[in-house]
Amino acid sequence: MHEEDLYEFSGQVNTVLLSAKDLLGLNLLRYKHLVDNSERGFECAYAQISRRHFLENQEKELSTLQDVADLIQSLITGIKEYETEDNL
Repeated sequence: MHEEDLYEFSGQVNTVLLSAKDLLGLNLLRYKHLVDNSERGFECAYAQISRRHFLENQEKELSTLQDVADLIQSLITGIKEYETEDNL
């Protein structure tokens, strides 16, 4: 792999990482943590609020997940295409 190609892929990985940080704010992610770490489990008030917020914003949260998945797939595809071209 040439330096320029590695530099480009490295930049793409950085973009994926920065985008993945958006996942930390998702109610979908928070919910399990709140349930598991509360003595009240599913009855935890914060878990119930997180669940309600997820249901209200489900489309947006799933879109955020899809955006990150698309970035990762694009990176993987680019690396595989590079490997194929490099072996020609």
